[in-house]
This record gives sequence, structure tokens and C-alpha cells, in this order.
Amino acid sequence: MVRSARFKIAVNASLVACVACLYYLTGYTHIYYHALFRDLYFLPLILAGFWFGLRGAAATALAITFCYLPFLVANWQGLSPADFGRILEILLFNAIAVVFGVMSDREKAVQKALRETESLAAMGRALSAVSHDVRGPISAIGAISRLMQKRLKGDEEHYAKLGLIVRTTERIEGMLKNMLDFSRPLNLTLAGADLNKIVADGLSMIEDEAKKKHVTLEVNPHMGLRMIDLDAMRMEQVVVNLAMNAIQASSSGQKVRISTGFTKDGVILEVADNGTGIPDGHRDKMFLPFFTTKTEGTGLGLSIVSKIVEAHGGTITAADLSPSGVAFEVFLPFER
Repeated sequence: MVRSARFKIAVNASLVACVACLYYLTGYTHIYYHALFRDLYFLPLILAGFWFGLRGAAATALAITFCYLPFLVANWQGLSPADFGRILEILLFNAIAVVFGVMSDREKAVQKALRETESLAAMGRALSAVSHDVRGPISAIGAISRLMQKRLKGDEEHYAKLGLIVRTTERIEGMLKNMLDFSRPLNLTLAGADLNKIVADGLSMIEDEAKKKHVTLEVNPHMGLRMIDLDAMRMEQVVVNLAMNAIQASSSGQKVRISTGFTKDGVILEVADNGTGIPDGHRDKMFLPFFTTKTEGTGLGLSIVSKIVEAHGGTITAADLSPSGVAFEVFLPFER
């Protein structure tokens, strides 16, 4: 790949140099040859756009401009029609660079998105099949372990070992649930819902996790929220995932703040922590499937959150807080 890029750069630079040599080695009186050679500059310009996108085309246009300017200055005739034509030619070089560069970048982005979509679709089908087959046995192991644990309360050694099995199966069941949620089509069941109640129901499910980490959940519901059409179960999942991420990012004694609000166009959910924030280079990747900086987990939590929010016609953004922490803001429009 690197060799191929270097080869293309060398070819493009050679073309520009060759055309420049032809231009300067041909006498000024050979007007038709100069017109031909000037148009030959479009060849490396177009190739740069297709090969390297906007940046490559712009760099090539700049090189051509620098090659062409000395000839323009040396033969300047006080802005004669010929001078004006050469200036327009320079502007045309740069305009062509922008057009071909933007078109090339857009086409590459579309192709990349198609490849990612096809890859994710295939991955989703595989995940669905594997998760479905594994979930049953794991659930059975967890159920049997919990049953045996209840009967062995007096036997501390075996009770502790069974507790480890129970916690492990619960973690695996959670991972499998995330895989299934990611792989399945998202069909929403919309009905008038109170976002504040959804937040309260979601947080009630993770209060114990917050207590284990000695993290305080500070809830600031806006009392003036109007009802909005939501899939309450799915939005509860959004609350749980975002709040759990915030809890995991927080240290003992810190707070996770969950707030609701509204604008004239929709309602807002914000989940903020005082953790270390978003690492450099991770902001563009955090919502991608399977991307995670944690030692455990599938990296699907934020992907699923983004998928649910977008299915509601909403948006999710993340912002660093001062002096530390990150705030995730979910916007859900009243009308879609």
C-alpha cells in the first residue's frame, strides 16, 4: 500500500515536471504548442484527484500554479487578454482540483460505508446465531448455580465459588444480550412517555452497581417536560447504558449527574461524570461497534445507544467537561 502510494506520487510529480519542461523549453512564439502543453497540466491534476482526493489534488494544483507563475510573470503584458486568459487558467486548475478532490473523497466515503455496512450485516448475522445458541446453556448454568448457592449458605467455601460462577454467567448473559440487541433490526413501539419516569426506572436497575463503587447518582429532572412519543423500554436501555458507562468511568466518592431538559423542538437527556474524559483519538470511534478501551465487555454499549437514539430521529453527542469528565447529551425531537 505504501509502495503503491509512493509510486503514484512519483508518477504525478513526473507528469507535472515533464509538462513544465515542455512548456519552458518551447519558444514563446509557438502559441499553439503552449496552449496544448497548458492543457496537459489537467492530466496530473485529475489523476491526483482520483488517487489522493482533495488534499492530493490541491497539492498538485499548487505545484502547477508555482510552475506556471514564472512564465506568466516573465511574459506579463499589463493584463492583456492573453494575461487574463492565463490567470483564468490558473484559477481553473485550482477549481478542477477542488471539484475532483471532493468527488473522489465522497466516492471513497460511500464505498467505505458500503463495505462497513456489508461487514457489519454479516457480523450481525453471525453474532445473532452464536448468541442464540450460547445464551440457553449459559442461562441454564446461571440458574442452576443460583439454586445450588441458596442450598449451600452454610458452606462458605462452595458458596463463594458458586457466587463467582453466578457473577460470571450474569456478565456473559449481559454481553450476549448486547450482541443480540446489536444484530437484530430495531423495531420501535412508540407511545406517549414521560422521560423523567424512564430515567427513574432505568436508574433503579443500576443503583446497586453505583453503591458498590461508592458513586452517587445525582438526578436533576426538569419538572416541565411534556410527553413525547418514545419506545420506553428502548430509551430505558439508553439510560442504563449511559449511566453504567459513567459509573464505570468514575472513582469512589464521585458523582454521576443525570439531567433532563427541553427545547422548543424536543427533550434532552444528559449524563455526566467526573472521570478521565475521552482519550485523544477516541472521540470519532466511541460509537463504532466493538470499539472499547475496557478490559471487559463487547464494545457494543454506545453503539446500541446510538442506534436507538437515531431510530427515534434523535442525536447523541459527547463533550469534555472542565476540569475532568465527559457529558453525553441525547436530543429527542418532538416531531420526526
